[in-house]
Amino acid sequence: MKGASVLVIGSLLVAPSVCAAQSILWKSVGGWSVLMDPSTGNGCYVTIAYEKGTTLRLGFDFSRQQRGIYLAFGNGNWKSLEPGKDYPSEIQFDRSPVWNATAQAIDFGVSIFSPSSRPT
Repeated sequence: MKGASVLVIGSLLVAPSVCAAQSILWKSVGGWSVLMDPSTGNGCYVTIAYEKGTTLRLGFDFSRQQRGIYLAFGNGNWKSLEPGKDYPSEIQFDRSPVWNATAQAIDFGVSIFSPSSRPT
């Protein structure tokens, strides 16, 4: 997945309902919400919140000339993360190859970070 983005939303993560305050809900299915976010050029995304406060968001960012797909995850309890700092990350879906990526801790209200990533 060339040009994928990975976001780590750390101590600045707010409740999912607040993150989605300007988003438009399309549908809720099995604990997942499908929304449209004006701040990402009206890109659609899915999001889910888990028991201990971890939130996952996967969506499209159409706000830039080079459109992208992003994966964001975070938890308000992750106090050690510093906004703007890069973190090495590995992501694996099922038995697919591991992807090495650079994630960045951000305040969800800022623009989506588009780091480079590559499968290993």
